[in-house]
Formats: sequence, C-alpha cells, structure tokens
Amino acid sequence: MTQTDLYTILPNIILVVWACILLLVDLFIPKTRKGWTALLAAVGLALTLGITLSQTGQSLTAFNGMIVLDGFS
Repeated sequence: MTQTDLYTILPNIILVVWACILLLVDLFIPKTRKGWTALLAAVGLALTLGITLSQTGQSLTAFNGMIVLDGFS
C-alpha cells in the first residue's frame, strides 16, 4: 500500500473513523446536550469535504486500478 493509495481513499477513511468516534462520544453526552452530536457530525463532514475538494482536478488510481479518482468519478 502506497501513500497514493491512502491519499485516494482518505475522505472515506476520515468519514468512517469520524462516524465511529461520533457514535462513541454520543454514548457519554447527556440528553440535555445532544446538540453537540449534530455539531460534531457537521465538523466531520466539513473535514471530509475539505479533503475531497483538495483532490479535485487530479487523476489518481489506487490499489492497482481498483479505485479510480478522476473527473467522472
């Protein structure tokens, strides 16, 4: 696995890890402060959006061509 492979799937990795963290954090937040869950979810989506936008205009392949990042995808 090369750095290009990881960079190509980085938005997916961040989104999945953030969702798992969010599920765990939600267990310990009291019911009166559940608004924090929505705020943390928005932060995770913004982070993923930022990484995705940084990859626009690039044409990458990862994992021996199984994942393709190009203008069509």
